[in-house]
Amino acid sequence: MKTVNPHITAIILGIGGLLPFAIFLSFIWITDNAKFTEWFICYGAIILSFTGAILWGIALFSSFEQSIQNKIFVWGVIPAICGMIAILLTHLFALIFLSLIYLIHFKVEKLLTAELNLPKWYEQMRLLLTLMVVGMMLLAIPPNW
Repeated sequence: MKTVNPHITAIILGIGGLLPFAIFLSFIWITDNAKFTEWFICYGAIILSFTGAILWGIALFSSFEQSIQNKIFVWGVIPAICGMIAILLTHLFALIFLSLIYLIHFKVEKLLTAELNLPKWYEQMRLLLTLMVVGMMLLAIPPNW
């Protein structure tokens, strides 16, 4: 049995993680049920938290100096806190807030990727996923806001 390259697996799973966004976005467009927007925002908050958890995994299993590990640990909880805040906001503000936090988080990850010497494919994957999520967040904003 042939083993698949782990970075290919990560990319496939990352792209697969976009499916719930696309499904909820479709229902937001074709119905007037606010529940789909709530679910979309909650899923966005969950995935944002997950991106912070990835950084914790990197910090836990790294041999970087303590000051760098501490920075990673601290930033790793920020996405979860921001996700929780987004859930408490109105839909419009939640979508805008999450969009901004996703972009900021990517910028921080990009800086950390360079500092931690993470593989280039990871940064490229994160850029693609971030842009796709932010695009869908903006498309979920009601036209009559």
